[in-house]
Amino acid sequence: MSESCVDAELDRLYWNTDLTVGDIAELVGLPATGLNRHASPLPADVRCYLCRNELAFTSRSQRSEQRVRCYACGCSRRAGTHRHHRSIDWRDLRPGGSLIVVRQSEHDIGYSIEACLDALARGGSGWDEESIVVLTDTQHNADDIVAAVNEFKPGILAIPSLRDLGSTQTECLQTLFRLTQRCWRVVSGSDVEVRTPIDAHGIRRAASDDAPLIDEHRFGRPGPLSDRLINATARSAHRGTITPW
Repeated sequence: MSESCVDAELDRLYWNTDLTVGDIAELVGLPATGLNRHASPLPADVRCYLCRNELAFTSRSQRSEQRVRCYACGCSRRAGTHRHHRSIDWRDLRPGGSLIVVRQSEHDIGYSIEACLDALARGGSGWDEESIVVLTDTQHNADDIVAAVNEFKPGILAIPSLRDLGSTQTECLQTLFRLTQRCWRVVSGSDVEVRTPIDAHGIRRAASDDAPLIDEHRFGRPGPLSDRLINATARSAHRGTITPW
């Protein structure tokens, strides 16, 4: 049997049958260890969030988990339909559509992007798969962040956590207010809720991260004031729980 026929048979057995890796290895005469490296990658029908390369599964476990990695930039992403995804035309939602803003990180940035996707979906919004800003480690003040998003028409801006808007609570708040002044609707992947009505006195009192104004559920512990306060006021104002400043 020619080498190309062996390769085609390996691809068929590996991707299109339920045979074990050991059984397939025996049939094609290859070691079971690392057998996936001999099979052709299987197209995942998605592109990388960051560099837009077409992605492919390189192992059965990736396909089973429906998570695929871009080996050009290291970003991974969900493949297939996620429970938060909805068929909504993002262009009909706001004049500027939806923008995702994330920070460079040593960790897989794909998870940060997906926290933003879930935040958008909970509000009934989609994403065009292209409108994204990746902030560098030096972009912490309001001027830098506002300048980074200025090329986009204001719409819905999603971030994994409001702490991504600055290195201190003051910077986070200043950036958030600057963005809302420019008609951005900011949503966060962090889930928070108001424990007590918030007034100007309460805000002045909350000078530290220990002020028990709001519970943050996503990370299992209270977050900075920027996460605990502002996202909650946006969500709860219509219920009359927020006292105007």
